[in-house]
Amino acid sequence: MGDDVRTWMQPLHTGDPDSIGGYRLKGRLGAGGMGQVFVGLSPGGRKVAVKVIRPEYARNPQFRARFTREVEAARRVGGFHTAQVVDADTDAESPWLVTEFIAGPSLHEMVGEGGPLAPEKVRLLGAGLAEGLAAIHGCELVHRDLKPGNVIMAGDGPRIIDFGIARSADASALTSLGVVVGTFAFMAPEQVRAEQAVPASDVFSMGCVLGFAATGHSPFDADSIPGIVHRIINQLPELGDLDGDLREVIAACLAKDPAERPSVAEVVARLTARDLGARPRVDQPGVDHEATAAALAVTLTQTAPGPVVSPERVENPEHVESPAAPQAGGLQRRTLLLAALGGVGVAGAGVGAALWPESNRKDAGGTATSATSSRKASASPAVLSHPRATIKSAGAWSLTFSPDGKTLAGIGYDESSSPKNFIRLSDAVTGRTIATLAKGDLDYTSLALNKDGGILAASVKDGEKGQVQLWDVATRRVTAVFDGYGEDCTVSFSPDGKTLAISGQKDLADHYRVFIQLRDVTTHRVTGGFDTGEAGDSTATAMAFSPDGKYLATGSSDKKVSLWNVAEGREVLATILPRAGTSNGIAFSPDGKNVAVGSAFIAPTLWDTSTGDTSRVEAAYDAKAVAFSPDGKTLALGGLAKNGGDIVWLWDVGRRRVTATMRGDAEESGPASLAFSPDGKTLAFGVKLYSDSSGEDAGSVVRLWKLS
Repeated sequence: MGDDVRTWMQPLHTGDPDSIGGYRLKGRLGAGGMGQVFVGLSPGGRKVAVKVIRPEYARNPQFRARFTREVEAARRVGGFHTAQVVDADTDAESPWLVTEFIAGPSLHEMVGEGGPLAPEKVRLLGAGLAEGLAAIHGCELVHRDLKPGNVIMAGDGPRIIDFGIARSADASALTSLGVVVGTFAFMAPEQVRAEQAVPASDVFSMGCVLGFAATGHSPFDADSIPGIVHRIINQLPELGDLDGDLREVIAACLAKDPAERPSVAEVVARLTARDLGARPRVDQPGVDHEATAAALAVTLTQTAPGPVVSPERVENPEHVESPAAPQAGGLQRRTLLLAALGGVGVAGAGVGAALWPESNRKDAGGTATSATSSRKASASPAVLSHPRATIKSAGAWSLTFSPDGKTLAGIGYDESSSPKNFIRLSDAVTGRTIATLAKGDLDYTSLALNKDGGILAASVKDGEKGQVQLWDVATRRVTAVFDGYGEDCTVSFSPDGKTLAISGQKDLADHYRVFIQLRDVTTHRVTGGFDTGEAGDSTATAMAFSPDGKYLATGSSDKKVSLWNVAEGREVLATILPRAGTSNGIAFSPDGKNVAVGSAFIAPTLWDTSTGDTSRVEAAYDAKAVAFSPDGKTLALGGLAKNGGDIVWLWDVGRRRVTATMRGDAEESGPASLAFSPDGKTLAFGVKLYSDSSGEDAGSVVRLWKLS
């Protein structure tokens, strides 16, 4: 098995089978709503992907029927348009499906990491998708869930995946019951009204997908599902500055009336016409498969086996998988993703997408353009090198602002003093020390302030014992101590400040078991919680509540990131970070749609909490600290520059690019934490310092950067 798989494949868990249906399992790729996906070897030694339906769903006749439909649909359409089905057993106690590997990222990942596609690439993408839909409709099927996450950008053209909800064109069993099937932002009006889906419904979804590829967002994007539905049914699509023939074709696909939408054959003809002003109408369903595939393979994907190169650490051979240098204007890399897995989308969730070389982008006329053509990128990011204040020997391990923004609370370690550990309150403008709440030999690991800033919670490590202290900020006294959390624990307040989440470990002799406990801040009573089910030496290293307080995101030391339903005490979503270690930082976006995860040795991850899709912020490498601005428009990422100094990247969430960097002067350092002031005008960045001679902790600094 090649290194390109080993680098992100997860080891098999205790209890996983050694083989399924004669296919030897070598590791885990990922998980989805219906099943677990493994990488395996066929009897002849070929790599395959093995999807196994979860036991709890295998007992459900509806899920088993859906899985059977997925297999049948993928087999009917054929390998040119989907991942080829190698083998399957839908009647097994735990039904399974084996498919080939497909090399390439999903369209969702590609646009998420590389920005909107150039018009010519959108044109070729549309021709390929239309050809795929022609094959699907030719089998008398309607896909019903075409979206960017279900399009794999393979080397020979796009592959349409996930046939888990595909139905015969004349089927009405689900729609007759008023069941809405699909993903709202890419659904046709008739689908959101729970009417029968028809082939023209897939054409509408294709228009949405092409709009997403061209602009970076769905043409009917809104802040809520009701808002999306309203726009789909009643409003025109938002296609940005897209113009000319391409805009006309996409707009035609998005007609509210199915009868007014073009056929897939007409879409292919219009998008591949040499004269861009021509409007040929093709009534026959035939498509030039060979010509379209060749054009897509050469002009569209442009991925190639090669190095995975960090833009900030290219001098470190640990992060370069071949001696080849990065391409001018961008980076290329190859990722293996599994296609045609209903409920899973692409395997190895979180594996990064290819970044398209900017020098190869073309405009609608075929003329080479700069990186600004498709992303509308402006000048290079501003570089700031003089913070408003630098606080030495400050609490940098964990930072938080008071609600009024005047005080910065932090925990830290001071090599020059004794006792060394402390909780410190500092003036958020001048950096001067207001008060030191605690000093001693206890190792403070994280802190949090409640909504009104009156209660401070700090997790403490004392040898192999862990506890949590509650402090009254006004009196600067400890009001409660909670014990029994193991040597590593983390704290986080709910948005209303009434509940404190505490992570801990149960010592079970030969391993730990990680749990999350919820306590009422007023009564100090345990009100809920959940057992994460993690064993071994895993710990919950970072936590964050969603803005509405309904969910809790947790990161762990074994690459897993989970989303928990607080009221029900259950895990509702999980992903495994590829090629990473501890999840050092977690932050919810203010709208609750995304979770940012910082971790060592990889680019930060953005996790869509509604779909489970992940993407990379490739501009920032080895960024462990993450924080969203209060308005959600900026994501701050704290990490290490290529010369080893501390650096903060400010990433524009909407335009998906770095707008500014902030450089420190610590040659030997490590990012610790980030915090925005409540008004978003100040950013605090905590940095750990290491001595040149021993590499041991040498204290910390906090830099206060003025943003406006």
